[in-house]
Amino acid sequence: MYIEKIRRTNTRTEVRIHTDEGRFKRLFIAYHPCIMGFANGCKTLIGIDGTFLKGIYQGNLLCAIALDANNGLFPLAFAVVEKENYQSWYWFLSILRELLNGYPNMHALTIISD
Repeated sequence: MYIEKIRRTNTRTEVRIHTDEGRFKRLFIAYHPCIMGFANGCKTLIGIDGTFLKGIYQGNLLCAIALDANNGLFPLAFAVVEKENYQSWYWFLSILRELLNGYPNMHALTIISD
């Protein structure tokens, strides 16, 4: 229901859910205005990081953040994943790469991580 509401109210927003045998595994969200804002006004630098989610559901939050023209943080995309590992990062970055495929300065893009 949540995903359908996002798609209905934020057209062209990228929302993907990954399930395994009917159980939630991963959710990716990149709002279309954020992708367009990055492509049209941010520096060619993306920072990626993950953090633990506390509470009854656990998991990890992965995010991609850019810098805008005023050196402010500009949210690009985020995902809730089962744990921070190679597979979840690969899934997250593969979708992000698809979204930025037409980005005009892709050859100059720098991605940093801890």
